[in-house]
Amino acid sequence: MFKANKKLTGNALQLALMQKINHIDKLASGGLIYIDEPQNRLMISTTLASLFISSEQKFSAFLQNVSMWMMFERSRKIMAKYTPQQLSEMEQPPLPEEKPIDFCILTAEGTPIVVGNFKNKHLSMVPYDEVKDKTTEQQ
Repeated sequence: MFKANKKLTGNALQLALMQKINHIDKLASGGLIYIDEPQNRLMISTTLASLFISSEQKFSAFLQNVSMWMMFERSRKIMAKYTPQQLSEMEQPPLPEEKPIDFCILTAEGTPIVVGNFKNKHLSMVPYDEVKDKTTEQQ
């Protein structure tokens, strides 16, 4: 996580961002999270969530890192549509917009226990049973 009092610029900032992206890649390849980037959904194992859930600030920072990962992936897809020559001629390459993340914390058996949303650095979450009960009532 970035420290608020530490200003990173240039190569240091780029290195810090790449470290965050690589960390999220490792969590995904290790099976601790599943990212559905096109749908902006995130599934989080209770093993990983237990490290962050005790602090809203830590959990928000983790979700912000996932959001950066998603934007990085979208940027790569956008940039792949252009040749290096086209990109160098652009004043500002097209950048993806940051989208809200819907997330779910799952038990080892895959049972949802918490669902939530992360939008504009604001975190909201509720026990899955509350949402499940409302969904069942609407049907």
